[in-house]
Amino acid sequence: MNKGENKETTKGRFRWQIGTAIILLIAVAVYIIRLISAQPEEDYKNRKNSPNQISQLPLCSNTGRLPCLPDRLGTVTALRTVTVRSRVDGELIRVAFKEGQMVNAGDLLAEIDPRAFQVQLMQAEGQMLRDEALLNNAQTDLVRYKTLLEQDSIATQQTVTQESLVKQHRGT
Repeated sequence: MNKGENKETTKGRFRWQIGTAIILLIAVAVYIIRLISAQPEEDYKNRKNSPNQISQLPLCSNTGRLPCLPDRLGTVTALRTVTVRSRVDGELIRVAFKEGQMVNAGDLLAEIDPRAFQVQLMQAEGQMLRDEALLNNAQTDLVRYKTLLEQDSIATQQTVTQESLVKQHRGT
């Protein structure tokens, strides 16, 4: 045998092996794509608009792919989940439902400790009383300043400043 003939047969064998490997990879990829896309889309379309259902799947398979192992652990995954949040933060003092219980819109789910909010309300009411007192005082001073301005006893700027102060307190 010549060295040239040996190289040509080696090249031919290598090309044949690469071609076979590419064909096998394509066949495996097609099989995996069909396996993945076949069932889940149909199940999702069927369950999409139906109410939440809990179904029990057998642990044993009649197809022979999986051995029958009835004493094994499994995982349950919900189709839909809901996160419930309150509009305000606080400590829960009572939960008014049991896990898994059906609830409707507007049902009481939990009670939040109202003491922190009562304190905030009292502080806001106190601040409002303070602001009203400041407004009344500024209005009274404005009436006095207008009288003094008519008598030409004070500068016009002082009356204008007092009018602005009344507007500020009214805004508050």
